[in-house]
Amino acid sequence: MERKDISWLIAGGFILAAHAGYLNVICLMDHQAVGHTTGLMGNIAVNMSNQAWASSFYAFFMVTCFITGAFVTGLFAGSHKFHLDSRYGLIIIFESLLLLLAFAIFNVIEGDEWNNWAYPFVAIASGMQNAMCTTFSGAVIRTTHTTGTSTDIGLILGQWARDVSYRKWLKKKPKCQDQWKLKILLPLWFGYLFGAFIGAVVFQALHFSAMGIPGVTLGFVGIGYLLLRSYINIKNSKLPEKLIHLENDVKIRVGKIEKDLGQKIKGKSREPRIVPLDEISTTPSNDEDILESKDEESWRDSMGRRRST
Repeated sequence: MERKDISWLIAGGFILAAHAGYLNVICLMDHQAVGHTTGLMGNIAVNMSNQAWASSFYAFFMVTCFITGAFVTGLFAGSHKFHLDSRYGLIIIFESLLLLLAFAIFNVIEGDEWNNWAYPFVAIASGMQNAMCTTFSGAVIRTTHTTGTSTDIGLILGQWARDVSYRKWLKKKPKCQDQWKLKILLPLWFGYLFGAFIGAVVFQALHFSAMGIPGVTLGFVGIGYLLLRSYINIKNSKLPEKLIHLENDVKIRVGKIEKDLGQKIKGKSREPRIVPLDEISTTPSNDEDILESKDEESWRDSMGRRRST
């Protein structure tokens, strides 16, 4: 059952959501959205209505970058369902490299006009992260924005309140079985809020130099994840050998037990009783008393009387 991996998802989801909140706040404080395409689509419409075609094209380009990031994750990960795989580590490392490239553009190249060329790399990284894991046992996972997460939290709480009232007043069996999803959604929600707060504080102190922090930390997260998965794979590869040795040991023990039981049963077996010839009658008889008699002495008496007559 895939819910056995829920602890991995909670920890990883909190870390990724915190980084996404951190990045979004830094970009928003410079009046640029990167992690949520809803605002970008609104900017496209507003700029088109004002005939600001350059701004409309740039907003559309940012949306395309986000989709491109999701496309790259689809090529690497393959499935949209959560499963522990080393490919997640590669995606996180690639994301960290994109953020470090954006950090270089922000801080190394002089001129604010170059900032517009840094944001697309952040959008690609956000799209890659958001597409890493989209479903887990029916729960929809999003780490770069909280709109869907907030909706699911409110929906589940509403269903839970309805079931409580039904059980209390109408004595009906509750139908909502999705309360366990809050274990995933709430850490995502609080992780994003925590990262956004840290990002706002750090940006005020370091300005765009703050972009380098998530690039470095995500790099360590990706490398650490790869090392941990490699250790687990090596450990699991030795498991079949242990099972083979255990199976052989069980077979040997079972063989010894069967051998001991066979010797005990053979020792307790009785030899067949040899009937003397004088007890065997060669003369056929129809006497029912003789055939039905189980007592040996009465049988011999009956045979003697027959011989005397």
